[in-house]
Amino acid sequence: MAKKDFDLKMNERLSLFKLLADRNRYRCVVLLMRSKTGGSVRTIAEALNMSHSSTSHLLAVLHDAGIVMYKKSGREVSYSLAKTPQAKRVIKLVQAS
Repeated sequence: MAKKDFDLKMNERLSLFKLLADRNRYRCVVLLMRSKTGGSVRTIAEALNMSHSSTSHLLAVLHDAGIVMYKKSGREVSYSLAKTPQAKRVIKLVQAS
């Protein structure tokens, strides 16, 4: 593997480690891994014992990183793990821990 490819993969992995270094983001990923249907901001906030605004921000960070996705149904928004390569890597990291 060329040094450039190695550095790119290493930086990608470091970004995922940084993402999971936050305790609440890690807990949210685990919660969504265990959930079959995902959850609303309210149900995730209650499960993590966090405020609605903190949970909403946390989910936005995970969404921007390609880890979670959301579906809107009327006024209700449901979050679940994405089917992206980034999400699959995060799932593998969490399962290995």
